[in-house]
Amino acid sequence: MFEQKHIPNAKPDEHLIYSLHAHWIKLVYAFILFFAQLAILAAFYLGAMYLFPALSTYPAVRVIAICFATLYLLMAYVLLFNNYLDYQLDVWIITNHRIIAIVQTNLFNRTISEYYIEKIQDVSANEKGVLQNLFRFGDVMIQTASERPTVYINDVPHPFKVAEVINGLIYKDVKKEG
Repeated sequence: MFEQKHIPNAKPDEHLIYSLHAHWIKLVYAFILFFAQLAILAAFYLGAMYLFPALSTYPAVRVIAICFATLYLLMAYVLLFNNYLDYQLDVWIITNHRIIAIVQTNLFNRTISEYYIEKIQDVSANEKGVLQNLFRFGDVMIQTASERPTVYINDVPHPFKVAEVINGLIYKDVKKEG
């Protein structure tokens, strides 16, 4: 989990309230996709052996099949690894002054965005569908008065609690100013 010392460009009076990763069910989706790809490869192999049994006797065909299967498995592993990195490296940090979104868009591209609490105008949360309601994860939508007016935090655990925490910080900020 994130600690106070890991907050980028931390202010002296800034402290960590919450750090969020996507819900673990996102990894389950990645593994289901991976095993579906393995099933497709196995079905392709078994289908080819059943429809064309004579092809397996030729060494050149075996080499080509092994090369194809190796490349296919390599792509499946890379996709699984990319999904894992996306899950692990995407983090949203809520502090008493700002919300920091660290998003890994691809393997070599990371974006860090900051949204100050005093610029937040509205926070809402939703859980759509049976799966999200069953496992208690969903999306948080934050509307700001900055150049990016709407910020989405997708697939986070307990989105209503997160929205409540952010609304509490907004209320404290408004109370402090007024």
